[in-house]
Amino acid sequence: MERFLATTEEEKTQLGYIAEGELMHLVLSDIERAEDLDKALNKTLTLRGLISSIKEHDKIKKLLERALANPKAAEWFNGTYRLYNERAILYSEGESRRPDRVMINGNTAIVVDYKFARPVEKHKEQVQLYMKLLREIGYRNVKGYLWYVYKNEILDVLI
Repeated sequence: MERFLATTEEEKTQLGYIAEGELMHLVLSDIERAEDLDKALNKTLTLRGLISSIKEHDKIKKLLERALANPKAAEWFNGTYRLYNERAILYSEGESRRPDRVMINGNTAIVVDYKFARPVEKHKEQVQLYMKLLREIGYRNVKGYLWYVYKNEILDVLI
């Protein structure tokens, strides 16, 4: 609907990136290990009818293959962590926050938030909150990252 309402080519292109980013986010939430990509693409996009062409499927697959080949990301998707994708962290008075990916190994917690837009300070603050909440529930060693998937850039987030 939003694409239909866009009036300029720039608006249509931007809305296309947003929609594509939302699809990639869905696929990443279904991946535990890098080799799960094809299965997640089929389950998340094709079977749900969220993509309608092989061209679109192949474009998203290529972007995600490139992203998962990033050495830091490859470490996150190698199956060595206990994984919590899109799980809420509850805190004061019933409020919750939902990081994209939390990986646990012993007393170490790694939180990753996927982004498909330009970097803004709010992104860093969001991950810092996730890190603070993980420390409050007992993880001593907490690491946080912002993963700008289109640029395939991973930024460390510090508290």
